[in-house]
Formats: sequence, structure tokens, C-alpha cells
Amino acid sequence: EQNEKGYLIRDQVEREMFEGTLSKESTFDYNPDGIQYVNTSLLILADERDVNRDLFDAVNNIGLVYDGRLIVNGSFQTANKRIFGAGTVAKFSRKYGINVPMERFNSAEVGIAVGNSLFRFVDPLQNDSEIELSESVPPIFSLPKIEARNAVLPGGLHYFKAMMPGIFHDSKMTKMRQLETLVGKKYIRIQVNRLGRICSIVVLCENKEQVIETNLEQLIGIHVTYLNDIEGSLERGEIEDLCEFLNQNWATALYHDKYADFNRSLQTVLCGQTNESEGSLLHALKLDYQGNLSELDIRLKRAELIGSGGNSLDDDLKSLIQQKLINFLQQNSGILRMYHTRSGLNRM
Repeated sequence: EQNEKGYLIRDQVEREMFEGTLSKESTFDYNPDGIQYVNTSLLILADERDVNRDLFDAVNNIGLVYDGRLIVNGSFQTANKRIFGAGTVAKFSRKYGINVPMERFNSAEVGIAVGNSLFRFVDPLQNDSEIELSESVPPIFSLPKIEARNAVLPGGLHYFKAMMPGIFHDSKMTKMRQLETLVGKKYIRIQVNRLGRICSIVVLCENKEQVIETNLEQLIGIHVTYLNDIEGSLERGEIEDLCEFLNQNWATALYHDKYADFNRSLQTVLCGQTNESEGSLLHALKLDYQGNLSELDIRLKRAELIGSGGNSLDDDLKSLIQQKLINFLQQNSGILRMYHTRSGLNRM
């Protein structure tokens, strides 16, 4: 039978649990230290409802693996190689070190990966050994997970939320730094993780034209230092409205469709130029993250090693970064007209 809340009651024990009459006095014992001891023969741990019973029964009845979601390999194949799974019903096997449902990734990016995987299996020119090798390597998803876009809440407020891919529970966001402003009925919150990366952006506003959502999506995952000293400016009271601040000309390059590729190429160059030998920047940063330092201490140490505007970096490394940036701005000067560059000098 079902109780008034719709929960299925299967026996007298469950009935007493829901009614709150399950041997409270005889079961629990409290000691002076505040530790609670429970005398019981069975311990049940429960969380929010996250399993679709119909899906579980269907998967279990045909011999596939179910672990909160339908388990797939790196090619989106289930235990039956002829059955593929993706989207909200699936997640990758724990053997890959990924215990996050696929719904926490960008659906468009997941769809492209599934399409590419399926194409390999139907392409007559594909080498069978290459297919077998790819099965053990899940794709890497990098696009932001869009929780809400073009959404309108009761009262007429427009709602937007984007997050880094792979974040399962919002509880993991509670210890992050918050950058936020509220001007009238326009609210924006930017969450920054321990490594300084932007993990989430939430916007509530009355006028949708005040926010360019596609631009904000581009900021997910980048380091907060890309945002023109946004933390320092907020602390000094120089930013009244974060939405307006992020719509200024200085940020235009961040929203360019080729900027992500430029950023990745720059990271590749830096990894090639910087080694982990003792005394190097990479070696010092690695020691900081491995050490028992607080988040604030790590931020201060990183700022000291890099310096304001990169002034503490090695001259050759700093020149390389500057030249790469100048080349990017010059190559895209048709759109990025607000940036002025000349040989040996670049000011944004």
C-alpha cells in the first residue's frame, strides 16, 4: 500500500519508520560526549531519489550493468556491444575514474561524441583494431553544462545558469568564492573554485536584453584572472554591475569564437616551455597545491610567483605570451577592432 505521501509501504517496519514510531527509546543511546550509538541489525542509508525504477528493471532484465545509470564504455557501448547508451540514462564505467552521470555534461557535445562513435562502427573503411582501442578511452567533455537558458520564472524574471561540466551536486559549490552584484532586479553570481577557475554563472534579470547569455557561457572554465582584476575591482567597490562590466570592450576577445583554440594553444606552448625542475614556476606551483596550505595561502603564493600582469615571470616566457596574444589580436583584427597593437607593444 501507499501512505499519504505516495511512498510504497511494504511491511510493518517501513510503516513504523514513516510514522516515526520505530523503537526510538530502545534503539538509540546517547553518551555524555555527544556521540550517538544505535543498536540495530540493519542500517539503511538513503539519499534523494535518483534512480528510475522502470529503467532499472529494463536494464537488469536484459543483463546489462546498472550503477545508478546504465553503464557504458568509452565508445558508449553497454555490456552488450550492440546496445549503445548516452544522455540522462547513462554514465561511464567507474573503471575510468568518472562517477558522474552523463546528464552533467553538455548535451550537444555528448551527442556529437555519440555520433562520432557510432560512425566508427558503421564506417566500412575503419580499422577494427582502432575501434577496439578507442573503447577504453572516454571522450573529454569541455563545453559548459547549460542548466537554464531563455528561462522565464514566475514574476517575469529571466533566468540563466551555466556550470563547468561534470559537477554532480550543487553541494560541491558551497565552498567556492562568490562574486556577485545586485542592481535593482538584475542579479549575477560568479562562482570561482580553489584553482581560480570559473565554475558557475547565474543571472536573474527583468530585461533579457541586459545579458548576452552566449558570451557568459564562454567564461565557464577559464581562470578568474582573465577578467581584468574582477576580484580586486569588486573589493574596492569599482564594479557596481557585473553584467555591464563583462559587456565592456576589454572582454570582447574572450567571447571570440577562436579564443578557446588560442587559449589551448597557449597552454600547450607554456607546458613545452616550463618544466618541473627544481626552482621552476611549474615546480613551485605543484608544491603549493600538494602542500597543506589554505586556499588563501595558495592564492597569495600563486600571485607572488606570477606577479601583477605576469611581472614575476621569466622574461623569455613573458615575451612569448605577449607575442602569442599580439598575433591572435592581429589575425582577428577584422572583428576585434577595439584592440590596438603594434610591433613590440600591446595594450588592451
